[in-house]
Amino acid sequence: MERMYKFLGVIIIIVFLSYYARQGEEVRYSEEVAIPFGIGYDLKSKVGDEVVYSIPITYYIFGSDGRTNNLTVEGEGSFVIETRSDRQRKINKKIFNGLERMFIFSEEVAKDGIANIIDGLFNSHDINDHALMVVCKDKTKHILEYEQQGYNSSTEFIEGLIKNLRFSYFFSDDFKVTNVSSKSLAEGRRVMLPYIEITHEGIVVTGAAIFTKDRMVLKLNLNEAKIMNLLSGSKGTGELTLADDTYKFVGASAENKRKVKVIKEGDRYKFIINLNIDLEVTYNEQDMDIFENTKNLRIFKDRMSRQIEEQGEEFIHKMQSVYKLDLLELGRVASAKYGRRTGVDWDEVVSNSQIDVNVNVKVSRQGKGNY
Repeated sequence: MERMYKFLGVIIIIVFLSYYARQGEEVRYSEEVAIPFGIGYDLKSKVGDEVVYSIPITYYIFGSDGRTNNLTVEGEGSFVIETRSDRQRKINKKIFNGLERMFIFSEEVAKDGIANIIDGLFNSHDINDHALMVVCKDKTKHILEYEQQGYNSSTEFIEGLIKNLRFSYFFSDDFKVTNVSSKSLAEGRRVMLPYIEITHEGIVVTGAAIFTKDRMVLKLNLNEAKIMNLLSGSKGTGELTLADDTYKFVGASAENKRKVKVIKEGDRYKFIINLNIDLEVTYNEQDMDIFENTKNLRIFKDRMSRQIEEQGEEFIHKMQSVYKLDLLELGRVASAKYGRRTGVDWDEVVSNSQIDVNVNVKVSRQGKGNY
């Protein structure tokens, strides 16, 4: 951790020198500036179209003794940019932008719409548009001020949490400002962000926030998010289990790869989702040796394939009949083949289309150890 802070200090010094040289100003010491690290977006009030934002920001403060502390300061304003001046009057250091790592939206803000925030971040020259984004329950200030054991700030922990989420539940890693901005504008794409909460276990991911354009319209729990990610992405990783009639389990680490075929017949569409799942068996308490018996291997692969297909079909049925949203970005595939900007409502089309799921399971290896 100490080496990381030294490296961060070197980078900050280089940035300072470059920036102030261009501005023709005297180079400042690091003790004279506040570095924004985690930024939250809350609604203080909304009456009709009149909105007042409350935006807390966690800053890194560098002491003359070499220690790094953090401070969370709120700013209020009817426009996001106004909150910057409101915060500056409450902090005795110059705010130095460009090293932001996390942008956190409260569910209230996410449901109200984040287009103006995304546009402001993406178009600003002094904001890090590769910072990560998440949605949280309740107020973001509670998240930013949460004391995470072993970390200088909760923002550091959340950044690592989201970066490494791609190793579970088949999540992707496209939660950066640039990804969110492009997805919200592209036909057939859908913004999905991790949803975090403070629980008795601390700050944890509890699901996925689903957007239509720039507004959050749905929260999926982790089990639903897992199946959605499995059906909609590629090169995601996660854990899959298969139980027999005696509730004995086989557990496996999995990586998915998706290919989609689309067929249009008149005004009707048919989608065929082909999933290739590569498994590493890590736990086996069933009374069958999977690797030394060809028959057992075939039985295991068939049962696992069918289980994934059934879970996928169940999710698709709920997606079409309850959510009525294209959560699998099938519209992106169809528009690429049959033409974009035709005015098609892909949520409606996908909700009324035939969607088939075919799963092919490959067992490549097993973990060491004899279970």
